[in-house]
Amino acid sequence: MTAKGSDVFRGCAAFEGGDNCNVCKHHYSSHVHWRTLWKKVEEEYDCIDDYIASTIEKLSNGMFDKQNAVNDAKIKIEQLEQDIQNTRSKIQNLMNNMKQICSDFNYEKEIDLSISILKERREHVQSGNQLDTQAAQLSLIIDMFISLKNLIFENTIKK
Repeated sequence: MTAKGSDVFRGCAAFEGGDNCNVCKHHYSSHVHWRTLWKKVEEEYDCIDDYIASTIEKLSNGMFDKQNAVNDAKIKIEQLEQDIQNTRSKIQNLMNNMKQICSDFNYEKEIDLSISILKERREHVQSGNQLDTQAAQLSLIIDMFISLKNLIFENTIKK
């Protein structure tokens, strides 16, 4: 290489008397002559180090575990829904059997009476120094009786 920044290149044939090289377009003060051949070489290399790779693997495994948990929950929900449907069918069959045995028995009135008694009990619990959990449990039982009543109503409409 010849030293950069000198007037030595002013007389170079590539300048043809001007201030800039006709080949590389550099000014004579920043022009150099390399005695090497430059080649453009493309190389691929991994830019992910071991830490990043292990982090990606841990996150992938975590996502896989979460997806498995979601799938397991979906299966459990389907099983519970099937159990609920089976229990509803059993209740309907029992009601039909009871209607055959006691044709004058009015389920709707009996359930309404049970709901009224439970509501009175819940109001008593709420007005006293009873635990809130007792009132919540009574509310759940009342909701169950209301669902049962709706089931009976649906069953009588279908027939």
